[in-house]
Amino acid sequence: MNTNAQQLKQVNNQWIEILNDPRAHIILQLVGWFFLFIILLFTSKASNFGDAFASASMLTLLLSMVVYINHGKLVPKFFSKNRYIVWALTYTISCILASLIYMGLINIFEVFDRSLRYNINFGPTFAIFIIFSFLIMIGKFISEYFMNYVQWENKATQLDSEVKLLRAQVNPHFLFNSLNSIYSLALEKDDRAPEITMKLSQIMRYMVDRAHEDRILLKEEVSYLRD
Repeated sequence: MNTNAQQLKQVNNQWIEILNDPRAHIILQLVGWFFLFIILLFTSKASNFGDAFASASMLTLLLSMVVYINHGKLVPKFFSKNRYIVWALTYTISCILASLIYMGLINIFEVFDRSLRYNINFGPTFAIFIIFSFLIMIGKFISEYFMNYVQWENKATQLDSEVKLLRAQVNPHFLFNSLNSIYSLALEKDDRAPEITMKLSQIMRYMVDRAHEDRILLKEEVSYLRD
């Protein structure tokens, strides 16, 4: 079980390193847009390859503009500040503008046959932009959440390792100093030596049995300090 968890963590770390690499990040995004272009190309209603290619290219370009404007500008400015209504309005406006631009370019460059070109309505075009761009943005949010979660988990693991290392360093020094103090009391035949030895024994038992736990009640810590 631990081996599987370690392997999964190694895979996650490898993905984090890949996604944090600017060049790999750009390549992955280009591959994603290319696959979207292929989908739009082969689902086009154009009667010839040239019109289908032009339509898919325009849609992909405009969709990428909507996604990057929304993700890079609108989300940080509005959505991240809990201004959801303003974000929804600006996002909808960007999709409306993209739809109108696409329809305008189709007519300007006379893409598609005349009959098909005149049958292109705003509603379906707007639906394409709103649905595809929203799905892409959800994918980006999920990938960023995954990256942040794995980074947080790695930081937590690193902090836990540092705490354990600190405990391993402190315990021997504490024990060494305590034994030296008890030894000095024993040489002086101080009556407190047995009592201090017993307290040291209790502290060491506590450190062995309880100190490795993630959470310990505060009253228990205070009780041991008072004792």
